[in-house]
Formats: sequence, structure tokens, C-alpha cells
Amino acid sequence: MINKIILAIGSNYDPMVNMDQAEIYLRDIFADIQFTRRIWTEPIGIDSDPFLNCMAMASTQDDFEQVQGTLKQVEWQMGSTHQEHCRGLVKIDLDILLFGKRRYHNADWRRSYVSTLIEELPLP
Repeated sequence: MINKIILAIGSNYDPMVNMDQAEIYLRDIFADIQFTRRIWTEPIGIDSDPFLNCMAMASTQDDFEQVQGTLKQVEWQMGSTHQEHCRGLVKIDLDILLFGKRRYHNADWRRSYVSTLIEELPLP
């Protein structure tokens, strides 16, 4: 079965470079991935520099756990760690917001940048 996925992507550490690198990785993983524009946002719940964020949509035959594992592998390859996230340093953050018909990270759906950028995706 093919599932549509929506990703939230963000970085607050060398964000232009890290977002470009994440896009390269994601284009290698998802042949049909489409990205929104990138926008700057203020951090929520952490003391840090502003974030650069975008959204992406793709399709996959993999199940949720496989996709989640692949995204965590990309974060790891890019040097993003849980310890750094706890200190407010986010090299790259790749979150699945929608997998098939199921929503994840419900609080993120209420963020203004998500509602703004999701309008740029051709939703299923």
C-alpha cells in the first residue's frame, strides 16, 4: 500500500546548510518528495536561535516504523543528537506529521508556520 506522508523539517544550527543537506538526503529517499518554501520562526519551548522550517510531502510503500527509522538515521548522519536538542541546538529535526490518514505531533498542527506552509502542499 502506498501512503502519503507530510514531514515538518527544522534547524536552528547553521540552518541554511543543514536544511540543504536534509533536502538532498530526503530526495534520495523519496523520489516524489515536494518541499514548501522555508520560513524563519521563533523557538517554542527552548532558548535558542530562530529556526528555519519547511514542510514536505512524499509517498512511500514503507510502514511508519521504517520511515521513522530512516528519518532518525538521516538526523544521526547529519550529527543531530538528542543531547544537543536538550541544550537547544537542533542541527536537523525531521518529524512525521501525517502518515496515511493518521496525524502525529498534534501540538505541531496548531503552530502557525505549519498551517501556513501546509497550504503550499498538494494535499491528498
